[in-house]
Amino acid sequence: MNPDRYPKQIKRPVPKLIKSNSLIQFLIILLFIIWTFSILKPYYIKSQFANWIKFASAVITSDKSIPLLSEKYQSDEIVSYQKGIIPADTDIISLWINHVLSFMLLILVLIINHSIGWTILETLKIKFTDTVELTVFTVTIGLCVLGYLIFILGILSLLYRVSIYMLIIILIVFSYIVINLLGSLSPQTGYDALVYHFTVPCYYLQNNSIKDIPFNIYSNFKRIKLC
Repeated sequence: MNPDRYPKQIKRPVPKLIKSNSLIQFLIILLFIIWTFSILKPYYIKSQFANWIKFASAVITSDKSIPLLSEKYQSDEIVSYQKGIIPADTDIISLWINHVLSFMLLILVLIINHSIGWTILETLKIKFTDTVELTVFTVTIGLCVLGYLIFILGILSLLYRVSIYMLIIILIVFSYIVINLLGSLSPQTGYDALVYHFTVPCYYLQNNSIKDIPFNIYSNFKRIKLC
């Protein structure tokens, strides 16, 4: 093969794209760290942080003198922990299991908020090219929606567990009704529906009479389809 027969392809330099996503990610992460620090600061000041260290070490070593947070942040039961007095019926393992379950509940709430925010952004057709930025905005929007919902329930004096449960049940029933309504209004694609559930009654209407359909054996079934 003669290499001179084919012209050489000229490689053009590809313009370098300005990668601003890295800066955006850094600013978002920095903002999140500052926000987290400002939230946790009242609970993790110097003296209280030492109490948490003692608490963790006491759990590991099964020590019964467990100091916790200051009195102004805790109830009487927790203050008794801080003073080194633990009720006899206290189970440390159950206490930690409750903390783990609370953390899992927090993750579930964040996932729900992410879904709410993502739905709103999709409805408004707002697109993001960066995953971190999208996650921050979706979770934030979801938290705002959840916060305003709780605020409205509080204004209406409906901030009870029963009201929240009823609201969840109403949303589930409403979603079920909407999904079934959309399904009933959508075109039929099933074999039975296309062959005789709708075809046979349509044939009767077109001929203004109920007669035998020789080319459709399914028309000899019971006439429940006419109801």
